[in-house]
Amino acid sequence: MKCVCKIDAHSIFYGRCAYKVSVHSIFYGRSAYKVTTHVIFYDRGINLSEIDFKNKNAYTDYKASSKCNGEFGKLLFEKKKKKRHIIVIIAIVLIIAIVAYFAVKIGRQNGVITVQNITIAHEQLPVSFDGYKILQISDIHGKEFGDRQSELLDIINDLEYDMILLTGDYVANDGSGDYWPLIDIIDGLENKAPIYYIFGEQDEPHKDDLSFVLNERGAVPVYPAQRIESAMGEYMYLSGIKNNSTLEDFDFEAESDFYICVTHEPIDYNVDTRLANVNTRIITEIDYDISISGHTLGGQYRLPVLGTAYVEGQGLFPQEKYVYGLHTDSSGRVNYINGGLGVKSGFRMGITPEIAVIELVT
Repeated sequence: MKCVCKIDAHSIFYGRCAYKVSVHSIFYGRSAYKVTTHVIFYDRGINLSEIDFKNKNAYTDYKASSKCNGEFGKLLFEKKKKKRHIIVIIAIVLIIAIVAYFAVKIGRQNGVITVQNITIAHEQLPVSFDGYKILQISDIHGKEFGDRQSELLDIINDLEYDMILLTGDYVANDGSGDYWPLIDIIDGLENKAPIYYIFGEQDEPHKDDLSFVLNERGAVPVYPAQRIESAMGEYMYLSGIKNNSTLEDFDFEAESDFYICVTHEPIDYNVDTRLANVNTRIITEIDYDISISGHTLGGQYRLPVLGTAYVEGQGLFPQEKYVYGLHTDSSGRVNYINGGLGVKSGFRMGITPEIAVIELVT
């Protein structure tokens, strides 16, 4: 069996082996093989002067030597191995670069505080509350921004607001029950607007101590209900859910008065059905115009396009209206869910720590 090989003027002969540099075809028997690397031929007494190197279409018969085949195999293996090493190195470098990029981005996201300016228009809002601003602070989870919250306070003290609303989960999650990151905020406020608060599930074991230090600083619990009076003598109301006392004596008209439902966890249920169920014997909850809540941390891990990856109690890729932002239900109730400042564990991705200034307009 003979091997017919195409050799051009760029072939290199070393001893009796010819190293082919360019890509040509090798015909062996009746099969044609395409070669894309160096091909080695071993000449046993062939007169190389017979080859016309200027004529690229010239063909000369050669016998393929087992020695050259071995050298060729070794060379080909080493070259493929080298290519694999290069590909692996490139892949590792890319992975490191991607991880570093997201590490830096996540680090910046966790240290940058965003102020969300939210406007809620409602026809039932009394005229004298038009432009009324509520500063919402939620889900601190023991998080500190600078010495004694100095970085956060620099931002808050530049804001204008008429009320501060604290919506729960203030203590650290390490079991210490440390609530002083919240107290540092209150002590550092320059605007001494009224402060109203509720508790989250993280605060429940420490609510007696928390209530004491908050009340000592003039903060007022929302529950069971509070009536807010404007300078013109008009009112709006704050209350929530799971009240332990009746609201029957609460001077409130659902059809005409403006009511804000303050909860830690977002409202993710049918409100009409719930009101019918919880008020069978005594009035403990009332219908609302807007709700303000936190708890979900805005999803904590938010992916481009896909949104929130997971929320405890809601599972994978939950509905956005129960996770974050401003949404209106089918009955016209407006629900706002704040992303909060801290985390229960881990870190934030795709959402920065935040506070909100909620402006009410008619």
